[in-house]
Amino acid sequence: MIKNPLLLSLNTNKILRSAFIFTLSLIYLVVYTLSFSLTHLTIFAALSFIFLIPVTWIWGFKSGVLLLLFNVIWTTLVLSLSESEILVFSINAVIGVLLQTIIVILIAFIRSFHKKIKKEVEERKKAEDRLIEYQNKLEQTIKERTEALENAYIGIYHNEKMQAVGQLAGGIAHDFNNKMTVILGYCDLLMKKFDPHSQSYKYLEQIRVSGLQSSELTRQLLAFARKGVYQFSNVNIDMLISEIIALLNRSFPQSIIVRHSLNSTTPFVWGGTPQLQNAILNIALNAKDAMPSGGTFSIETSNVTIDDTFKVTTGQKFEPGEYVRISLTDTGPGIDPEIQKNIFEPFFTTKKDGKGIGMGLAAVYGIVESHKGFITVSSILNEGTTFIVYLPVTQNESTKSQRPVYAETLNGNDRNHVFVIDDKVDKAETIKTMLKNSGYIVTTAFSVEDALHIYSDKYRTMDIVLIDMSMSILSAREFFLKLKVINPSVTALLVSDNANSEQVELSLKDGVAGFIQKPFERYNLHISIQRALGLNLTGK
Repeated sequence: MIKNPLLLSLNTNKILRSAFIFTLSLIYLVVYTLSFSLTHLTIFAALSFIFLIPVTWIWGFKSGVLLLLFNVIWTTLVLSLSESEILVFSINAVIGVLLQTIIVILIAFIRSFHKKIKKEVEERKKAEDRLIEYQNKLEQTIKERTEALENAYIGIYHNEKMQAVGQLAGGIAHDFNNKMTVILGYCDLLMKKFDPHSQSYKYLEQIRVSGLQSSELTRQLLAFARKGVYQFSNVNIDMLISEIIALLNRSFPQSIIVRHSLNSTTPFVWGGTPQLQNAILNIALNAKDAMPSGGTFSIETSNVTIDDTFKVTTGQKFEPGEYVRISLTDTGPGIDPEIQKNIFEPFFTTKKDGKGIGMGLAAVYGIVESHKGFITVSSILNEGTTFIVYLPVTQNESTKSQRPVYAETLNGNDRNHVFVIDDKVDKAETIKTMLKNSGYIVTTAFSVEDALHIYSDKYRTMDIVLIDMSMSILSAREFFLKLKVINPSVTALLVSDNANSEQVELSLKDGVAGFIQKPFERYNLHISIQRALGLNLTGK
């Protein structure tokens, strides 16, 4: 039968301990026998304390009693065998045994108390160590949580700050656009009173250009605030290209000559200014890359009438009519005919790695197509490349300047009645004056209550309603729905500078004819109203 190893080890220790105690008692026997044979005094029995105390202290009460028992046996044996008259069971002997027993008990008690104290001290030390460990962990956890809270607070503070900056930027842009609407509106009206060749006209023209450039800053602010409205408007292609040429003259190397010939008699197209700028700049930058040793880059504009014959010969998809033709030519090495087949495909590029991803001309193609136009490319190796962009004209006005010529007679002999609703009195009065100078009949209201009351009485004579989207009491959409209750066929145009896409989308779904972005000039306002009225008539 196999015994438990631990049990076997304990039993072995007990046997060895007992043997060691017996050996100590034998040493005591030898020492006591020698001392007693010389002196015949029992006092040497006290020699048993020499081993009794350390044995009891080291191994406990049982070991001490065992050693004491051995010593008493040897003492009795020595006294019994001696020829002395000392009695084995004398009172002194009994007292000696009792004294040694008491000493063993006392030593065992002290030992037990010492072990208990030592154990408590060790346990307390362990507890203190654990406490210190827990304290360190707690401090580390608190430190980590504090850092996490600080980081979270910094993140929240940053988000709140950016949100506040965005709101501030949006608010500043909104207020600035209101003022710019007044400035550009009256500047436009004053320009009608001066000769285009006079110095005063030139001063006003400079004010107008600076105002338009400043309005671009507000668009950037609104983009930062995520409140921008991205819309199509009437774009003067000649003016847009003039601005691009000024940029190219500053950015192109001196080895490249930039030439232009802007001969378009009706340069107006309906489109997005930033998109059209990007399309033309993309082609210009490609031309620059194609002429690292220098050359000439030319931009020309003209008007062309395109019929079905052109459609058949080119294979392009477009509606026949009058177009603005933009020709962009470089004197670079040209493009291989095989490459021309894929030039407008996304991610197709002939540039070295890291120089392009092949999306530039694909984006140009998409922009032109979204403007209901088309683009062609022709190239001769070692002679150059020409891109031609065709964009449909929006009106047939003839002008030699960069200023549009306004049509003062609207819809034949009819004068449209416009109802302007804006709680900003100065802006509403400016719009009223601009419209009156364009031949409109205008009624204004500066509060929701007055507007609803006026519209209830006069809506049968009103052709279109202009609603500012920043009305303080009701949103423009809510106000429009109230007007729709009065007149289900109401035609409305939103005046906006901070409408987000969701508001615009919901308003358009509700039946709003469109919107115009502040700041605007009289011509843009006129075009937007006429387009809104046209859409409404088409819908009817």
